[in-house]
Amino acid sequence: MGARAREESRVVGLARALSKLGYCSRREAGELIAARRVRLNGAAPRNPETPVRIGKDKIEVDGREIRAAEKVYWMLNKREVR
Repeated sequence: MGARAREESRVVGLARALSKLGYCSRREAGELIAARRVRLNGAAPRNPETPVRIGKDKIEVDGREIRAAEKVYWMLNKREVR
């Protein structure tokens, strides 16, 4: 199983999922959830630890779907200077 498949099948709490997706911190996510601004598969959960499968469940904040940004990798070659 590849790393991407493992990440998508892994279950984490909703607040942690928002944090991992780069939207906000876990504490801020808890505040958004308490304010009922977050929807998970169309429902507004009250518990920040509601189980979420990143990549499979639909997470929305204020009506905007939250998805992981595409990863960019940089390769650098360090050259020795004399």
